[in-house]
Amino acid sequence: HAIREAVSNRYMVEIHPGGTVSLANLQSSLATKFSSLRVTAVDTKYRSVGVIEGYISIDEVVALSQTDGVRSVQLALKPYHGAIKKKKSGIAAAAPLGLVGSTFDQGVTQHRVDKINRLYNPGAAADWEGTGMSIGCLSDSFDTNGTGYATDVGTHDLPGGGNSINSQPVVVLQDITDGSGTDEGRGMCQIAYKMAPKARIGFATADTGEVGFANNIRALAALPGYTYPNQSGFKADTICDDVGY
Repeated sequence: HAIREAVSNRYMVEIHPGGTVSLANLQSSLATKFSSLRVTAVDTKYRSVGVIEGYISIDEVVALSQTDGVRSVQLALKPYHGAIKKKKSGIAAAAPLGLVGSTFDQGVTQHRVDKINRLYNPGAAADWEGTGMSIGCLSDSFDTNGTGYATDVGTHDLPGGGNSINSQPVVVLQDITDGSGTDEGRGMCQIAYKMAPKARIGFATADTGEVGFANNIRALAALPGYTYPNQSGFKADTICDDVGY
C-alpha cells in the first residue's frame, strides 16, 4: 500500500520537523546528508513547523528519523479513488435533448442541467452554460498515453482547439507519467465539461502524495506561491476531487 517510485527502490515518506531547526536549513541539510532523498512537495506552514514529502531509500530511513531537527518520518500510503465507471454506450436522455460530445451524460438530467442550458434544451427558460466559470479537477492522471485528450477534443467530449462549443484547452498543471494512471482525471473533466460546456477546465494530479495533493488544490485555486509556470491565468471557482488519503 506504500507509494513507491517505479524506477528505484525509493519509497515516499512525510518528514515532520520538530521545530528546533528552520525548515529551510533542515531541507538543505537533508539534501546534503541523504543522497537518495528526492523532495517532491513542501508545505512551509503545516502545524507551524512545516512538512517535507519525498522519496528516499529504505536503507536511509532510520538515519533520516534520527537527524537533528526531524521529529518523525511516516510512510506515505497510496491514495484511493472513487472510480468512474466507463460507459459501454451512451445513456439515453429521458426526453429528446441536444447532445454535447459523443455520448449523453447522465448528470445532465440528474442535475437538471437541461432546464437551464439551451445547448441541451432550446426551450429552457435560462441559458447557463458555464461562461466565465473555471472548474478544477483532481484525480490520478489526465493523459498518460498522450493521445486521449486529442481524441476527446475531436469528438467534442472535452474543450480545446477545434471544439466549436468551447475552444479553451484544458489547463493541465501537473500530470503523472510513471504509467500508474488510469486517466480517471480526464473522465472527471469530461463530466465537468458536460455540466458546464463553456467553462474553463483545469486538472492537477492528486497522486503525488498527501502534501502534493494539498499543494495542487492550492495551485488550482491560484494561491500565491503555488502556481505552475503553465498556469495560463487559470484560477478555479470550484474544485472537485475523488481522492482520499
